Amino acid sequence: MFIFVFIIMILTTENVSKLFNSTFIKKVYPMIDDIKVKVLWDGDEVWPFYDFNIVIKLNDPTIDEDNIYDKGFDPHYLYDHHLEPLLKFLGFSRNNATIAQVYLKVYNGEGKEIFYM
Repeated sequence: MFIFVFIIMILTTENVSKLFNSTFIKKVYPMIDDIKVKVLWDGDEVWPFYDFNIVIKLNDPTIDEDNIYDKGFDPHYLYDHHLEPLLKFLGFSRNNATIAQVYLKVYNGEGKEIFYM
């Protein structure tokens, strides 16, 4: 008889925020000052569903909604290709949990909202 045990680490605001603010991210995107994350969890430990509210503060006041992509910052690409793959270090995979929704807000160095998704 075989017994399989799956250990799923529940994602929290604290552990995801720490991971997203790693030096790896800031080396790829030096214009990022801080990333704040609020993780909402549905309470299911077997197959958890999450919503992420992510607020990214940039350190460059010259970036605005008109030149955000020209300045080399793409919030979609940042999440899809850098932030979400980091979650595997917390035990997350699409085989054991679901991220239902991701909300992204980006503020420039002056505190002006320049992107919302």
